[in-house]
Amino acid sequence: MKSIQTKLIALILSGIIICAFIIGGAGVLSAQSVIDKNSAQYMNSLCREKSLELDSLFGRIEQSVDTMAEYALGQLESLDELISDAHYLDEFNSIVSEFAITAANNTDGAIGVYIRYNPDIAPANAGIFYVRGSEDEPFSDFELTDLSLYEEDDVEHVGWYYIPVKAGKPVWLTPYLNKNTGVTMISYVVPLYEQDKLLGVAGMDIDFDYISKVVSEIKIYDSGSAVLADAEGNVLVHDKECNGYEEQADFGVHLAVAASVNQSDENLYRFSRNGIDSKMIVNALSNGMSLAITAPVSEIDSEKNQLVANILIAAVVIAALFTAMTVLIARRTIIRPILQLNDAAKKIADGDLNFKVDCSSKDEIGTLAKSFSQTAKSLKKNIDYINGLAFVDSLTGVNNNTAYQRDVLAIDEEIENKNARFAVAVVDINDLKLINDTCGHDSGNKLISTVANLVCDVFGREHVYRIGGDEFAVIIRGGETEKCSQYAAALESESGSKTDDFFVSFAKGIAVYDSSIDADYESVFIRADREMYKNKTAMKEHGEGSKHV
Repeated sequence: MKSIQTKLIALILSGIIICAFIIGGAGVLSAQSVIDKNSAQYMNSLCREKSLELDSLFGRIEQSVDTMAEYALGQLESLDELISDAHYLDEFNSIVSEFAITAANNTDGAIGVYIRYNPDIAPANAGIFYVRGSEDEPFSDFELTDLSLYEEDDVEHVGWYYIPVKAGKPVWLTPYLNKNTGVTMISYVVPLYEQDKLLGVAGMDIDFDYISKVVSEIKIYDSGSAVLADAEGNVLVHDKECNGYEEQADFGVHLAVAASVNQSDENLYRFSRNGIDSKMIVNALSNGMSLAITAPVSEIDSEKNQLVANILIAAVVIAALFTAMTVLIARRTIIRPILQLNDAAKKIADGDLNFKVDCSSKDEIGTLAKSFSQTAKSLKKNIDYINGLAFVDSLTGVNNNTAYQRDVLAIDEEIENKNARFAVAVVDINDLKLINDTCGHDSGNKLISTVANLVCDVFGREHVYRIGGDEFAVIIRGGETEKCSQYAAALESESGSKTDDFFVSFAKGIAVYDSSIDADYESVFIRADREMYKNKTAMKEHGEGSKHV
C-alpha cells in the first residue's frame, strides 16, 4: 500500500512547486522591473514639480528685494549729501520706506523689511526696519539694531548685515533665530554699492514657518514626505519621523550621498531610515538649498506586492486542479482530510486562528493536521504578542504614537457623528536636551520614564500617549472631562517634584472639546498645545526646569 507521503508529494506538491516557481518567479521579476521604473518616474516628476514651486517662491522674494535695492539706489541723488546731511538722510528714508513696505506686502511670507547703512559712513543705527507678527497684520516701525554694539561674527544679532557685506553679493541666510525680533526666519539680503563704495544692505525677512509649511504639505504615497536642506546638507525642514539630533545628522549624510549619485527617471537612492527601507530623490534649488522626497519601499512596492498576491492566488487555483486529480485517484482516503486542511488554511488567510482540524487518522495527513492546529495556536499567540508591542512605547510602557493616531481617527469619527465628548492634555518635559547633553541619554531616558509615570498617576496609563521624544498627550473621555481643573492642579503639583536623581519639571496645557469652535480633534489639540507653550514660557521666566540633583 502506497503511503500518503508518496501520493501527496507526487500528485500535489511537485505540481504546485513547479508551477509556483515558474509563474511566481517570472511574475515577480517582471513586477520588480515595471514598478521600480514607474515609481522612480513618479517620484522624480513630483520632486521636479515641487522644486519649481519652491524656486518660484524664492525667486519672487529675490525679485522683491532686488527691486527694492534698485529703487533705493535710483532715489539716491548724492552719496556725499546722504553722509553729511542728516535732514537729507531722513528724507531719503521716508522715500524708500513706502516702497519697501509695499514690496514686503506683496511678498508671500514676508515679516520684515529693512535698509541699513554702512556704519562707516552713517550712524550705526541709521536706516529703516519694519516688522509684523503675521501676514494679516500691517508693518510697523521697529527699533534699529545698533551695529556698533555687536561683533561682526555675532550671527544671531548682526549676521544679516555682515554676511552679505563680506560676501560682496546677494546671499540667502540659513534659517536662524533673530534675537532682535525673537522669530526664526530666513533672509535674503543684497549689499548696496554707490560709486564703488558700500552704502549698506537691503533685505527682507521671511517667516521660516511659512517655508516649513510649504515643504511639509508635500506628500507622496501613504507616509512619504519632503525634506528641505541647506547648501551644506543640514536638515532644515523634516517630517515627524526625523526627531532627534542624531537621526537628523544621519539623514544629512544620506542626503549628501543621494545628491552626489547619478539619479535618473529610473534610479532612486535607497537607504535605511529609522530601520525602514526607504528611497529618496534630491533636486537642487536655485538658492543653494535642496529638496528631497522620500517614501518607504513597502509603499512604493505596494502594486508589486498586489501582483505577487495575484500570482499566489493563481498558484492556489492550480493547486485546486491537482487536488481534483487526487480525488479521482485516492477518493476518500485523501480528499476529505485535505479539504479539512484547505478549510483551515483559508481560515488562517482570513485571520481566523480559532479552529481545530478534525482528523483522527494516524497517517501523515493526521500528523499534518495536528501540526496545523499547533501552528495556528502558535501564530495566534505570537500575533497577539506583536499587536501588543505595536501600540506600546518601549521606553515608558504607555501608548505609542501608532496607538495615538488610531484613537485620534476614532475621535474624529465621533465628532462627525456628533457624539464626541473629550478633552486633551499636552505635557512637555522641560530641558530634556540639557539632561541628555550634560548627563547622558540614559539619564534623559530615566527622566522621560519618570515624567511618564507621574502623568499616568494623574490620568491613568490607558489614557496617556507618548507622541514625541519629550512630549506626551492625554485623551480624557466622557464624564472625566469635568475633572480637567482637578487634573491640571494634580499635574501642577507633580511638576517640580524631586526624585533621587532629578528635579522634574514639565509644562502642561489642557483643552476641552467644544462643538461650536472645534471642527476636529486637531483643533482641540492645538489649543491644548498653545496652553502648554504658555505654561512653558512662564516657567522659563521663573527659571524652572528639569535638572540633575
